[in-house]
Amino acid sequence: MKQQLINRWINSVDFGDIIKTNSHGLENNLIDLKGFPYGSKTIRKDLKNINVSWIDFSYSDFEECNFTNNTFANCIFNYVTFVELRQWNCRYINCTFLNTDFRNATLGVDTSFDGCIFQNCKLQGKYFDFGTKNKFTNCDFLKCNIQSALILSVTFENCTFSSRFSNVRFSGSLEANIRTQHDKNEYPATLLNCIMTDSKFKGVELMDGVILKNTLLPDQKSERFNNDRIYYE
Repeated sequence: MKQQLINRWINSVDFGDIIKTNSHGLENNLIDLKGFPYGSKTIRKDLKNINVSWIDFSYSDFEECNFTNNTFANCIFNYVTFVELRQWNCRYINCTFLNTDFRNATLGVDTSFDGCIFQNCKLQGKYFDFGTKNKFTNCDFLKCNIQSALILSVTFENCTFSSRFSNVRFSGSLEANIRTQHDKNEYPATLLNCIMTDSKFKGVELMDGVILKNTLLPDQKSERFNNDRIYYE
């Protein structure tokens, strides 16, 4: 089925123009851009200044893409490839990501996710990053695989996590201060009013200075390590 969806776009000349032309659907009649093959494994492509809503991008490919100044509202990104994605100043509002592949992606700089659902997503890879100066508000992370991430200068507010965290560091004030030498706007990982009780931590570090306000952590064994962090084996 995926290949059939992709084949619909084989003879399209300018994929960017297709998105702009089909920019706004309706709640009960989403625009069908399933299988949209914008990405490429051989060259990075730019997608800029896109403002779209109510579009179904399921099974689409945005591998090796650069997103800049884009807004996606009420869009579906199920089974989408975002491998090696890079993005700046983007916004996602009430979007759904199911079985979405974010391997080695950077979720953005100055990017926000409001009311989004991430379910069974691959948030992992040697170069995967939640981004910097990003904010996740009222988001749910359900049964996601979150691996090898260093979380710094990212805010999660009113978010729920029922996912697996492996080899993840929530960076604190020391790392923020070190990075501040290069960027004055760096700050510790921040979790405000978040629920993580149904998550599983393995090899997770909460560095001193992490901001945890009204946040519930998993009920697991942890220990004070190296006098600068809490470590979950």
